[in-house]
Amino acid sequence: MKSFKHHIFWPTFGSLILGLFISAVAPLHFKKVMGSLNVAILDAFTPVFSWVAFGALILCTWLFFSPLGKLKIGGELAKPIVNRWQWFSIAVCTTTGAGILFWAMAEPIYHYHEPAKSLMLGAASPQSELFAMRSLFHHWGFVPNSIYTLFAVLFAFAFYQMRLPFSLSSCLHPLIKATPGGAVTQVVDGVSLFALVSGMAASMGSGILILSGGWQHMTGQASGPWMWLIFGSLIVATFVASALSGLHRGIQTLANWNVRFFALLVIFVLVMGPASYFLPLGGRAFLSYVPDILSNTLLLDFAKDDPWPRAWTVFYWANWLAWTPITAIFLARIGYGYTYRSFIFMNLVLPGIFCLGWVTLFGGTALQLETLGGMDLYHVLKKSGPEGVTFAVLGALPFAAYTIPALLITAFLAYVTAADSNTVAMAGICSHGIEPESPEPPQIVKLIWGISVGFLSVAALCASGLDGIRELSTFGGFPILFMEIIAGINLVRISINPLRYDKTVVAMPEEPKRSPSLLPELV
Repeated sequence: MKSFKHHIFWPTFGSLILGLFISAVAPLHFKKVMGSLNVAILDAFTPVFSWVAFGALILCTWLFFSPLGKLKIGGELAKPIVNRWQWFSIAVCTTTGAGILFWAMAEPIYHYHEPAKSLMLGAASPQSELFAMRSLFHHWGFVPNSIYTLFAVLFAFAFYQMRLPFSLSSCLHPLIKATPGGAVTQVVDGVSLFALVSGMAASMGSGILILSGGWQHMTGQASGPWMWLIFGSLIVATFVASALSGLHRGIQTLANWNVRFFALLVIFVLVMGPASYFLPLGGRAFLSYVPDILSNTLLLDFAKDDPWPRAWTVFYWANWLAWTPITAIFLARIGYGYTYRSFIFMNLVLPGIFCLGWVTLFGGTALQLETLGGMDLYHVLKKSGPEGVTFAVLGALPFAAYTIPALLITAFLAYVTAADSNTVAMAGICSHGIEPESPEPPQIVKLIWGISVGFLSVAALCASGLDGIRELSTFGGFPILFMEIIAGINLVRISINPLRYDKTVVAMPEEPKRSPSLLPELV
C-alpha cells in the first residue's frame, strides 16, 4: 500500500515556498543574497567540482570493465521493461537532450567573442573559434553524462541488487548505513529533492525562453512575463498529464516522438547546412578535446582569477549535479533487466556521441554564419539572448518556415519528457511502498510536484531572468557534490567484489517481454 512521506515532502516543499515568498517580497535583496552565495560556492569549491567531474568519468570507465559490468540489474531472471531503442530515446531526452536545444547555437558565439582571458587566444580569432567548439564538446559530451551515470549505477545496485529501500540514502551504503526513515534518510532525500527542483526550474526556465523566443520570431509578439506564464503552464499541463499516464503510455511515447524530431533536424542541417565548414571544424575540435580532457576538466590551463571556468565549466558541473540523484532513480528503473555494462553504454557513451554530433552540426553552423556568413550573431545574443541566436541561425537556412516550428515542437517535447521522468522519480521519493515489482508512485504526489516545479520556474524567470535560473541551478547542485563523492567511494568498494553485496538470489517476477531491439546487444 503506497502512502505519503510527509516528513520528506513538507520540509522540502516548505523551503521552496519560503524562498518564493522572500523573492516576491524583497526581490532585490533575494537576488543579492543568491548571487553572493553563488559566487562564494564557485570560489571555494571550483577544484572540488572539477575533480568530482573527472572522477565520475574515470570511475564509469572502470565500472564498464569491472566484474560489476557483467551483472544484470535486478538479477539474472530480470526481464527488460523497454527495448534498446526506447531506452536510448528516453535516456537522451531526459538528460542532455533539452539543454543542447537551448545552448548548442548560442554558447559557441559567447566563447568565440569572449574566450577565457588567461588563455590569451584573442576574441573572434581562429584560435577562439576552435576553443568555442572544443568547449561545447567538453560541456555537453562524455563528462556530464558520466556524472549522471555514476550515481544511477549505484542507485540501481542499491535498490535492485542490495534490496535496500527506495530512498537516495540507500546510495550511502555500504560506507554509511542509514536507517530507513531515520534522520539521515530524511536529510538526504530532502536535500536531493530540493536540488532537483532547483535544477528543473532552471532547465524549464531555459525551455520557456526558447519557446517564447520562437513565438516572438514567428509572430512579432514580444517575449515577457505573460508569455512565459502561458508557455510554462502549457509545459506543466503536458508533462503532468504524461506523468499521470505512467511510463509506457506517457514517457515512452514522448521520447519516441522527440527523437524522431531530433533526427529530422539533424538530417536537415547535414543537407542544408555548411557541412564543408562544420565537419572539419568538429574534427579538429575532437582531436583537441580528447587528449586535453584531463586538463580541461581539472581547469589546469586556466589562471585562478579567470572568471570564465567558473561562469561556464563549473556552472555546468553544478547543473548536472543538481539533476543527478533524482534522474538516477529514473535511469535505474528503465535499465532494469540489462547488464550494468549495457547501462553505462546506453547512459554515457551513446548520449555522449549524440551530443557531440549535435553540437558539431548546430554549433558549427552558428560559427560559420558568424565568421563567414556575414551575420552578427553576437549582436543578436546581446540584444535578444541565447534563444534569439537559435532562431536567427535557423532563419538564415532554407525552409525556415518549417524548421523553426519543428524546433519549437522538439524543444517542447524535450522539456516535457525531462520534467515528466523526474516528476515521477520525485513522487517516488515522497511515497511509501515503492518496490521493484510496484514502481509507480501515487498520482496525487506527481500532480503536486509537477505544478510546484512549473510555478517555481516561472517565478524565478520573472524575478531574475536567465542569470537567476543559472544561480538557482548552481545552488541546487552544491549539496549533491558531496553525495557524488560518497557514491564514487561506495562504487569502488562494490565493484571489487559485487557478489558480496548482491542479494538477488530469489527469482524476481518476470516483467513484460520487450519489443524487438533496434540496437545490438552489448554483452
